[in-house]
Amino acid sequence: IPNTGRMFPGTINLDIAPSSFRIIRPDYVVTNIAWDPNLPQAESFWLVNATIKFRNNEYAGYVYYSCPSEVKTHPDTVVELLAPKIQHLEYGNSLAIEVIEGKIVIE
Repeated sequence: IPNTGRMFPGTINLDIAPSSFRIIRPDYVVTNIAWDPNLPQAESFWLVNATIKFRNNEYAGYVYYSCPSEVKTHPDTVVELLAPKIQHLEYGNSLAIEVIEGKIVIE
């Protein structure tokens, strides 16, 4: 998966409540990754290419979706983003994301 080595080792959690989202066509599907020995099962997830926009800057990243399992901790009203470190981004800030049409549906 391109550029994942440049991503910050955590996610940006974008709350879109009361709306929710569904991934229709992921760009990448990763299955059975046992990344944490303390978790009861391996994780599978989808990634969708995304442009993250914050304070007139754009960053290449991904919408990260942990497929339903014991590992998934966020409701579908929270969009998890993988991105490089974004300077000055703090809890409570607003940002925008852009994905190719037909990849994600907001309901």
